[in-house]
Amino acid sequence: MTSLLDTTVPRTLTQLVKRFTAEPATRVEAWLFEDEAARRAAEQALDAAGVAAVLRSAYKPLVHFFLEEFEGPAAGEIVIRTPLGKGRRFRLEAYPLAGLIGDGSHAALRRGRG
Repeated sequence: MTSLLDTTVPRTLTQLVKRFTAEPATRVEAWLFEDEAARRAAEQALDAAGVAAVLRSAYKPLVHFFLEEFEGPAAGEIVIRTPLGKGRRFRLEAYPLAGLIGDGSHAALRRGRG
């Protein structure tokens, strides 16, 4: 059997940290398929190089926003408007957000402009 390609592709997170510690920027924002611990460690490495970095999860970004960043009120209603024509896909991507918000809060996925 003939091998057509034998290569190793470096992790995006590794490349991002390498690039922006060598060529500093003032701010970097990226969505990556990495776990939270790896993203936070990379943010710290970039911070040490003087780069303000926000590295978010590209896997179910809405769910991870609420798990990792949301600091809103513990009770009340949260309304998330879905992009027109994308409601079904958006709802599937948001699972299991309604169950995670929990205790006395209500999440409503509503169709609208946004």
